[in-house]
Amino acid sequence: MPYNINRVQLETLQRFPREPQGPVGWMPISWADMVLDQWQGFEPSLPAKRFDREQLRLYCRNKDTPPMHSFISIMAWGAQYPQDKRKYRDEVASKQAIIEQLIIRTRDENSRQASYDMWRNVVTGLGPSYITKLLAFLSPSEKLAIMDQWTVKSINLLYGQEVIQLLPRGKTRCSPIASCRGADYVRYCDYLEDLKVRLGERTLSATEERIFSRNAPGTWRQHVIDTWRPVN
Repeated sequence: MPYNINRVQLETLQRFPREPQGPVGWMPISWADMVLDQWQGFEPSLPAKRFDREQLRLYCRNKDTPPMHSFISIMAWGAQYPQDKRKYRDEVASKQAIIEQLIIRTRDENSRQASYDMWRNVVTGLGPSYITKLLAFLSPSEKLAIMDQWTVKSINLLYGQEVIQLLPRGKTRCSPIASCRGADYVRYCDYLEDLKVRLGERTLSATEERIFSRNAPGTWRQHVIDTWRPVN
């Protein structure tokens, strides 16, 4: 069943075609050096190139790719930089075996809710935006998409309600609330599925990429920056 959508906002979005991002973020080898201080220890060496979405998806879903190589490559693509780098590094190191096992499980998992919930509270600083990046690039399903600040703002704006709560309120930069659970992620993806049909996009990932947009004048992102307001 279609959800109620703001027709004015939908018509505005339809004027902006999807623009593929191309390679973004950092090279995995550089991210690991900067954030984990341990890239020399990986065998084989971590990739020394930036990935575009399709390249990253193929690389991370390949079961011949070592699990930690996939984890690091996804964090690098998203340019993750934790506030407390030392704590993050130590936690990733101490939970490496758990992370590797979750990578393997996610490569075989199709369920949105189960996939999301098994990553919750694994590593401090790994919130909804980065959990869903792991799901989108590891899962064999094409129905798991990234849920970050810009896609949630877009969905909330398009559907005229707080589908997913963002914090902190009233700030330029915010994130999906850390307490999000798998059921919340399922709801977000359901709205994204509805939008996919309305836009005539082929995949959920393409729909998400379209509303993520580029950070430049005259783009959907700029419209969201100018128009979105937090729900009080």
